[in-house]
Amino acid sequence: MPYYHAYALLRGLALGLCIPVHELFLCENGCPMLHIGLLGTVMESCKLVCELPTGKITAAYGARYSLIWASVLAVICWTGYFVSNGQLVFYYACALLMGASEAFLTGSMETWIIQQVPRTHATQTMLTNSRITIASCVLSGGGSGWLYKQSVASYFACIIFVHILNVFLPLMAKNSPAMPHISSKSDNQVSILASVRYIGKQKRLMRIVVTGFFVTMACDMMMRYYQPLLWERAIDVTYSGVVFTTAAIVAWFTIGLISRYKNRVLNYPFAVLGGLDALGAGICILLTTRVGHWSTITLLAVLLSIEDIRSPLIKSLVSQHNTHVAHTAIILSVCATVESAAEILAGAILGWVVEVKGLNTGFLVSAMLFACAAGIGLFSCNYRSS
Repeated sequence: MPYYHAYALLRGLALGLCIPVHELFLCENGCPMLHIGLLGTVMESCKLVCELPTGKITAAYGARYSLIWASVLAVICWTGYFVSNGQLVFYYACALLMGASEAFLTGSMETWIIQQVPRTHATQTMLTNSRITIASCVLSGGGSGWLYKQSVASYFACIIFVHILNVFLPLMAKNSPAMPHISSKSDNQVSILASVRYIGKQKRLMRIVVTGFFVTMACDMMMRYYQPLLWERAIDVTYSGVVFTTAAIVAWFTIGLISRYKNRVLNYPFAVLGGLDALGAGICILLTTRVGHWSTITLLAVLLSIEDIRSPLIKSLVSQHNTHVAHTAIILSVCATVESAAEILAGAILGWVVEVKGLNTGFLVSAMLFACAAGIGLFSCNYRSS
């Protein structure tokens, strides 16, 4: 198995362990609902500050360097959560570390793949990588709640161990003959400003960035508060793992279809993105009604899968559109910077909305955000990729 696939597999295992239980851990350890939103804002603020510098580091020194640092910071972060003992200052410190770790990850895996495979195979390889991550999420996500209930120490030990393995994987790939570095002078001199100007001149990239802003705000609210929604509707919180695992399965099969028909999908990307966003808006509206328990679980699972489906599709579009490897890393960081700004706003604004007006109002606001993105996508659906 190529090292980038192995890294994706381990990252998926870590995500599957932490995402279904993270907010539950905070709630059980006395973290107020408002601070759960603010912790996300702090994390995304750190990610926003670090996105462009880490993108430049990836372009200048190679993707492996960034992936190693991402895993090292993740190890420190989850160790901090384990020893936090309910203290908010530890939670905020861990949020900063998580933000920096995520910033180093942005664009690094895609750049690593582009460096190792022919460009004609890059899109297929990225989609395969995403499916590996999602499949491993399914494996670990289903048992995350059970493991957490059995032993909190074992739960954190598993997450930390997986991230430690991911520290060493890029190091093991160091002497691989299929691992060329970005060595040309022109690659190293790609500037952040030049990448921003490039995005400004490309209508397709601009539309991707704008729709990404709206969708990220909506998805951030949904990701932070779907577990409290289950609790509010008297659904056992252990079903959060079922929601996450089902979402991963839906995303896995959908990305498989996209991979199979990628030429058609990438020819009309905004029709696909607009359809996904319209689906998200409709589900958010349905969740504000008193649907049954299993309907709530099913709708949340589909809603959670939308971001996982959009992400590899957008990365494939960016890498296909741009032929400059270093440029691609920085462009992905610029896109992620905009998404981080959206998540900061979501944490502050939607966190306040949920605190004051309730979860139903929060999901209505998310529906409006999805609708804005869907409007841009469907308005642009006649656009054909060159």
